[in-house]
Amino acid sequence: MQWLGTNTDVNDQRSEKKARRATEKQLQVVMESMSEGLVISDSSGKLLHWNPAALRMHDISNAEEVLTNLRSFARLYELSTVEGAVLPIEHWPLARILGGEQLHDLELRVRRLDREWTRIFSYSGAILQCGDDKDLAFMMIKDITERKYAEEALRDAKVNLEHKVNERTAQLVAKSKELENFCYSVSHDLRAPLRGIAGYSRLLFESYHECLDEEGRSFLKNIGVATTHMSSLIEDLLSYSKLERQKLSTTAVRLSSFLPQLLDQFKDSIENARLTVKVDDLRISADPDGLAIALRNLIDNALKFSRFAPEPAIEILAQPADGYCILSVRDNGIGFDMRFYHKIFEIFQRLHRAEDYPGTGIGLAMVHKAMERMGGRVWAESEVGGGAVFYLELPLYSTPTAVIPAVSASG
Repeated sequence: MQWLGTNTDVNDQRSEKKARRATEKQLQVVMESMSEGLVISDSSGKLLHWNPAALRMHDISNAEEVLTNLRSFARLYELSTVEGAVLPIEHWPLARILGGEQLHDLELRVRRLDREWTRIFSYSGAILQCGDDKDLAFMMIKDITERKYAEEALRDAKVNLEHKVNERTAQLVAKSKELENFCYSVSHDLRAPLRGIAGYSRLLFESYHECLDEEGRSFLKNIGVATTHMSSLIEDLLSYSKLERQKLSTTAVRLSSFLPQLLDQFKDSIENARLTVKVDDLRISADPDGLAIALRNLIDNALKFSRFAPEPAIEILAQPADGYCILSVRDNGIGFDMRFYHKIFEIFQRLHRAEDYPGTGIGLAMVHKAMERMGGRVWAESEVGGGAVFYLELPLYSTPTAVIPAVSASG
């Protein structure tokens, strides 16, 4: 019976060894086939194992070169932060793991000292207890060089793009300011000689009326019409350039009191039109002067382009929509072809003959500029012969504050 028991123990031991060898072989196969690098050391810092991926990552053909300890490894390599600060060996990943730290994706730059070779690795690892009071340090390594270079290239491209955009924006702003200053100066300087032309042509017509034939008097009348149009154009140019110079004062505007004051300026010309106003008691966040300029030009256009309608009609509505207010000005006038929509908000652009519908082509450009300065939007819908509707979008005002309904008479 004693012999049988001993034989059984020997068989059990052999089975355990066989199972252990099978497990170790499977583990070896897993480590050999890993794409990540794996380095194992004992608690004293002796490097016990490098898998093939770890050797390839470090450009090592002979494991004996480094399979000793960190000091021997340090004779071939230098570790630094991604930014380039060189690390002493005590701060290397394996040294920190042996000191009890658990590392997760620590990114470091690795450089070989014997030739031009640099990579960026990500390190993770911890101490594992393997029984018999034997602790092993496991360190996983991932080569993230290409990813980091791509991130750096993307970051540099973004910085360069932002720099170019800022530089181009500054150039455009400077050019815009220069153009506005030029426009203001020219318009201002043209008024004096234009007044002289208008004044002397009027004196010539009044004082020498009988001395001129019909053709001469017609010439003088044409001069008068041209100077009047030129004067209007100059005044509109000054208003347009002044709009950019005006201080923006965004506040709460109550439409129910703002619009009646604005419409009072059109009381003579609006008598022949059927006017509908529905704005409820909405308050919007806007610059009162800028809003007055936008609405004044839209109402003026609605009156002008619907004057030949059998029954001119203008409708002004205000409706809330997702935190914004949509103001609309609709008329039943001649409308316009939407194929030319892209032109209507450009300065000096006209879609109708000046002889039929007088104007300078600046009004809608001022509407667009005013809305742009207030952070709002303007757009339009129309069809030829079917009238037009212009929309203004501005945020609703939600915070209690002083309400300013006043409208600037000058715009």
